[in-house]
Amino acid sequence: MEAEKLAEQNNNRDERQQAIADAGGARPNDKNFIPTMTKRAEEFFGPGGFNKVIEQLGALAKDAHEISIGKAVDDLGLTESHLCGAPYGEANQGWPHCGECSKSMSFVGQLNTGVIEDFPEHGPGLYTFFVCFACDTASQDSPAPPGNGWLVRTYTTVSNGSRIKPPRDTKETPARPMKTNDVVKTMPQWDFVDKMDPDLVDMLVKLYPPDVESLYEKLKDVCLGPDHEASFSHVGGFPEWVAGEELVNCKKCQSPLSLLMQLESIESLGVKFGDGGTAYLMYCPNHPADTSLVVQGA
Repeated sequence: MEAEKLAEQNNNRDERQQAIADAGGARPNDKNFIPTMTKRAEEFFGPGGFNKVIEQLGALAKDAHEISIGKAVDDLGLTESHLCGAPYGEANQGWPHCGECSKSMSFVGQLNTGVIEDFPEHGPGLYTFFVCFACDTASQDSPAPPGNGWLVRTYTTVSNGSRIKPPRDTKETPARPMKTNDVVKTMPQWDFVDKMDPDLVDMLVKLYPPDVESLYEKLKDVCLGPDHEASFSHVGGFPEWVAGEELVNCKKCQSPLSLLMQLESIESLGVKFGDGGTAYLMYCPNHPADTSLVVQGA
């Protein structure tokens, strides 16, 4: 069996080496990689072939709204987006307690998508976001069921609400405005591309069969531009996964949830997801109350 496995590994290595040779001998980390791919694209797809690939790749991009945190204030509007402080709530809504450890959850933030241009896809919404940092279930069992370590309350309309005051055993920190003015481009990770554009995948396979994923990552950098930097706190767009893509489906329509907001840990504010990781709050645009939380550690 060991001999058969070794022979298979050798065959795979030989096939890969041949594929690299067929692709002009270039590898993604070579300085001649893009010129080589440009030449191959023209051979396969005609004059301007490389630009055609980049244009089709760019069509996958989604705008996201980068999050910036302002200084602590006391006079925030009732439905204004913010971190810390106290959340919006409606009649008979109390402060949530963790279903895992029974302790009071911590209020992380409030997001009003109705004031963000071109978002969300199906009308405005107000979301209040709680996490239990005491038991850290949301980080240890990700995605955990709502109520066990985390909770999101969704308001598709805002009525006669008021701020919910935290219980005595919960420390209230000053509210900080959460601004979403700056727009950044985001791209899907490779595993999701085949679901979005199978024709693009076929094009990339022709260009560089040895390692199509590496080619995609290289061309993604070309598409986003040399000045692009990944945003680990933003609203909408595609997630910038820390540890690989995690897909969660809507319980009602079974379609993959979209990113509502991703937020990296801000330890100075007492917001720490796992070992200083990133929280990904997902939702279904067709069923806004169907949310899920994924936490990936640093």
